[in-house]
Amino acid sequence: MREKLIIYILSIGFVFMSCMNVFAAEKVIVFQQGLDGYQNVEDAIITNLFVQDTNGNGVTAREGYLRAFHQFYEARSLIRFKQISLPNGSDLLRAELKLVVTDWNGGMMMAGYYLEKPWDIESESFGWKNRQKDQLWTEPGGLADVIQGKSFIMNGFSGEGIQEKVIPLDNEVILSWIKEPSTNFGILITMLDKDASAWIHSSEDPVQAYRPQLILYYE
Repeated sequence: MREKLIIYILSIGFVFMSCMNVFAAEKVIVFQQGLDGYQNVEDAIITNLFVQDTNGNGVTAREGYLRAFHQFYEARSLIRFKQISLPNGSDLLRAELKLVVTDWNGGMMMAGYYLEKPWDIESESFGWKNRQKDQLWTEPGGLADVIQGKSFIMNGFSGEGIQEKVIPLDNEVILSWIKEPSTNFGILITMLDKDASAWIHSSEDPVQAYRPQLILYYE
């Protein structure tokens, strides 16, 4: 009996030490506007509001809240974390996107896609039709210019106001952003449910903790 107890205690100790080694090896870096001097987040809303009066380009918002909206018009949000990196010799383990959403509807579902074509937030023509000067989206709204077969879903909204969502991201895409920054065109977020709306807190939010975060785990 005593020998079995000793073996059991030793086995628990081995499992505990193994877990401690795993956690000790894993490190994290967070990219968020204003955190540790990082100032390289770009985000905006493109919409098909008033497309008939804007030569198909709709209304674009580069400041304030982001939005995923699908009611009498549609709004989609774009977010890009530029100039991201890991320490030399590090290996990416996983990546997450953390968003803070204000939702008073509940039960809705949003989707996120990885863009594969460049867009220029500084361009006056950037919007529902144009992704940058003299360059059109393949189809208005940008959904035809995403990496096929790679996307994520955001659901489980309670309708009780401010909620935090942490979304696992595709490692292959994020690793490409790190190794080849020229492939980093960010993320497009859209509302899947008709007659639903959500406000996504942007990189300009006065509350630092509410701003979007790109979280990289590495070893």
